[in-house]
Amino acid sequence: MADQSPEANMNYDTGDTAVHIEKENSIWEVGADGKNPCYVTSLPNEILAIIIKLVINNPANSPRIGPNVDLTIHPGFTHTHPIVDKLEHYRVRSVCRTWARHIDPIYLEVHLDGNDAPGPMFEWNEETQEEEIPLSALKDKNGEDIIAGEVHRARFHLSRIPEKSPFNLTLINPRYDPHKDPRHRNRYGAALVRPGVLEMINSAPKSDIATLTISDDRDMEWTQFLLDEEGERLEFEWDARDRPLALLSFHAAYERMMNVEKSVNTGKEPEENSDGKVWKRLHTLRLMFSGPEQYNMYFAKIPPVTFPALRCVELHLHRDENLRLWVLPYSQLTHLILSTDATNVMLLEILKLSRLSLESVILRFLPKDEERYCHYQHRGPCISLPKLKVLRMHSKGIGWNVESFFDALKCRRLRTLDITVESHLGVEALTAASIFIARSGCTLRELYIDTLALYFSHDDYAGLKTLLEVHSNALEVLHIHANPFGSNWLDHLTAPRLRELDVICFGIEELAHIPAGSSWPGRLECKAEGYALRLLHWIEAWSTKHCGNRQSQLKARFRAAPHTHIICVPHCKQHGDIFSGMEIVTEPRTIEAMKDRLGEEGLKVSVEWWMSKSNVGAYDAARSSLTGR
Repeated sequence: MADQSPEANMNYDTGDTAVHIEKENSIWEVGADGKNPCYVTSLPNEILAIIIKLVINNPANSPRIGPNVDLTIHPGFTHTHPIVDKLEHYRVRSVCRTWARHIDPIYLEVHLDGNDAPGPMFEWNEETQEEEIPLSALKDKNGEDIIAGEVHRARFHLSRIPEKSPFNLTLINPRYDPHKDPRHRNRYGAALVRPGVLEMINSAPKSDIATLTISDDRDMEWTQFLLDEEGERLEFEWDARDRPLALLSFHAAYERMMNVEKSVNTGKEPEENSDGKVWKRLHTLRLMFSGPEQYNMYFAKIPPVTFPALRCVELHLHRDENLRLWVLPYSQLTHLILSTDATNVMLLEILKLSRLSLESVILRFLPKDEERYCHYQHRGPCISLPKLKVLRMHSKGIGWNVESFFDALKCRRLRTLDITVESHLGVEALTAASIFIARSGCTLRELYIDTLALYFSHDDYAGLKTLLEVHSNALEVLHIHANPFGSNWLDHLTAPRLRELDVICFGIEELAHIPAGSSWPGRLECKAEGYALRLLHWIEAWSTKHCGNRQSQLKARFRAAPHTHIICVPHCKQHGDIFSGMEIVTEPRTIEAMKDRLGEEGLKVSVEWWMSKSNVGAYDAARSSLTGR
């Protein structure tokens, strides 16, 4: 730092200004403009790391905002929300040399968005009477390969990574459809790798890749061969509906892989000179495929000898038969995320193989075409998962027998339970979950419930009542996103350790379509308002009882949305925002007054009142007439 002594100040006051500026520039590093000094270089590395992380990282809006946050999908899969903001990364790195040296060895994120890297298209050749890519689309006039700027940027970023430094690689749509005719788009294998992408991947040592994220809107065979160059072929054709045959082929491939593992395992670490065949540092593998239907004839075998550090796997597959083709080192996995329409029997077989190591499981059940797939009933002893602490289940259709799945599990150390059901089966799922929790003998710390059809009235909320009665004393986080008009569940919630409460109430009557001639002032006094008031009074009583003179640490949020908007929830979730097409308005006067009073008492309470945009004007006019404002 610059000299702050009195002598220095005296010299500054009486000395030559030019001399002072020259001295200052010699102490402070010159900034990105090459002229002015960069004073931020004096920041300690710890503070600098925090600032850079806040600026560069591009996470979701909140750890848990509600239905608009899908925890089953990593944000790196979407090109709109990359893990690292590329533009901000460039700007921050350009501040000064010190910042650049600090960023390069820490933020080793290479993110390629193939949507910004167009590839050459097929054209019809009159001479050969065939489709082909013209040479002019592949080579420029100097004979150099034509490669899109996005690929150049990613390759340059990759070249700046220090040798033997683990880095994260994300590929969004690395392939494209070269056919102009849309009739070819659903054809299996109708895709080419974008120019320069394969060379970029091969230039990076596989042993240095720490996380690999690939989202491909084509088939999955290219990624299979990227991870498994040999590619074991199926021995016989099989019908996806023949579950015994599917399980037989899966277990046979798994046994062969593990037998090879035992034969080559000498108790030593993989050698460094294995020329890219060993992914030594890869601990997280995320794959998503949304391409056309396919008939894949190959297994993707990922053995422990080649992937010794692999612990977290995230697979998003849209076809039943694809799940059994991924032969992973399940016995060493600690975190598993599966998005598939495979049957319960396939999922349970995978959980059996990984039961001793799993700590977190997230299952995303996709809609099923054939109803008979869901009638599987587990027989035999329950699958015990002794280390499992987090279980999240998201069902997107009615083709799943959630009860049979819960009946097959036992998790004595479970701490977090998350249930999302986008159908009318929410009540059945919650009841089955309460039985599963009782059988496991665990104590929940976090409970998330998100369903469209759950009405907490009469006997419908028996499952929630049971969960709250048993686990209320240990509960720290509670999220209820449903249609809970009957608020009796609050009677069973004591939760002295509660630190986070989030409630979304769908079905506000006055936010639905306004019938002709209806009186808005009379409709403002509705069930949602009474429900919100009771919740706010409960929060006040809870704080008085459990906090006393201390300031409450509870963060509470209540949001209300129209009943008619429930129909759009699955569509909105897919596009990332359940509240699209709505606008937040000022809550009713009674709610506003109660919220202000709680705020004066030091309680952290947030209230959001949502409405369809077409009804905002009428609502505001009615509220103004009631409040006289």
